[in-house]
Amino acid sequence: RSCRTAGAEGVVDLDLYRDAPAPQLHVEFNREALARQGIPMDTAQKTLELALAGDIATTLWEGERGIPVRVRLPYANRMDESSIRDIAIPTASGGSVPLHAVGTVSVKIGNASIFRENNARYMAMKFNVEGRDIGSVVKDTLATFKKNVKIPEGYEAPKDLVAQPLIKGDGAKVKADDALVTNVMGVS
Repeated sequence: RSCRTAGAEGVVDLDLYRDAPAPQLHVEFNREALARQGIPMDTAQKTLELALAGDIATTLWEGERGIPVRVRLPYANRMDESSIRDIAIPTASGGSVPLHAVGTVSVKIGNASIFRENNARYMAMKFNVEGRDIGSVVKDTLATFKKNVKIPEGYEAPKDLVAQPLIKGDGAKVKADDALVTNVMGVS
């Protein structure tokens, strides 16, 4: 996907702000296999959640300070795909089956973070300014964005697509030439 605001004079190093990708565990339960074993989906999900995220089992008191004690699989087992596949899922008959018998486990690469504002995902644009003042580059970039960027169906740009003034820690506004851009590419 190309970014059409690159034509604004003074904009350099234009890119979308992204976090580094991170491996994520994906488990997809097979509803038919669960039904054959008499295992409700809720039981399978809760068992997996308890094994990986744990639950507070008790509170350890040190003086007047309570410290919650979480019980879950050891770190090495939670990071090992084959150990996760072997997590015992309890059956209706009182036995158990390994997770891989009732679902698939895989590790996929996904976003380390998903950026949200006002209950909507957003993409942020970043760039450096060279040879011009920030205020005029921001003004030109916003105009270029509004004119040239076609927002795909199902997405929207914020109605208040404007440059916001930078406020110092003492509450004083920074001069207009040093405006800070917010929501330049607030696609949700």
